[in-house]
Amino acid sequence: MDASLLQSPAPDRYQYHDLVRLYARSCAERDESPEQQDAARSRLLDFYLATTAAVYAIQRPGDTTPDHLEPTRWPGLRFDHPEPALQWLFTEARSLLACADVSAHASALRRAADLMLVAKDLAESGSDARQYMQVNARLVAAAEAKGDARSVGRLRCPMVNIHIMAGQLQEAEQAAHAIRDQQLRCSDPVITARVHNDSGILACMQHRHTDTPAQRTTCSRRSTRFAATETRTARRARSPTSPAPTWTPDASPKR
Repeated sequence: MDASLLQSPAPDRYQYHDLVRLYARSCAERDESPEQQDAARSRLLDFYLATTAAVYAIQRPGDTTPDHLEPTRWPGLRFDHPEPALQWLFTEARSLLACADVSAHASALRRAADLMLVAKDLAESGSDARQYMQVNARLVAAAEAKGDARSVGRLRCPMVNIHIMAGQLQEAEQAAHAIRDQQLRCSDPVITARVHNDSGILACMQHRHTDTPAQRTTCSRRSTRFAATETRTARRARSPTSPAPTWTPDASPKR
């Protein structure tokens, strides 16, 4: 700190000066092979996905979405209470979204899409909403170019709720239709459950009450059909290689 090599943008948060970071980046690009650089970014993406999934789970008890995410080789943090979990998410928002933004290549795209799905609270935070929307749009374009219907559908899922919260029901309806198109192209339990739930919410808000029972019945039937096999498979795949550390708000997480 005294030598101005470190900066403290917030209490108990430290970062290198911009010039130091640029120098470190140039050294990595010079000394590390492309494969080593990709491996480092992949480890960081794993850390963010695993930790953000833990935040999502503790904020939404009973939601099985974390059971259907891409498996990670590296563990994340764990949380004992919702408040520090959400605090971690908002504190890490810029770095987390930047990590997702550079993960549009084939081997990381699905993990990046899952990260955006479980980090959807950032879209409602105000200060991080614009960056979230921009990164999400770029990942949607990358997934569409690769023909990855699962990633496109999962990336579009948060958009329905964002439009609903903004009172943009027509845009929300269009987003729901776009997700339904992806649902027809892949058998994904996350997309299936969300598209029918969102359609039911929109039907209620637009006073189309005769539509909602059908939406609930269809959602229940399809979700039950997928749950038995998909959840067991996902849980077997998500076995961390080492115990996850616990994060406390008065210390930055060690990666």
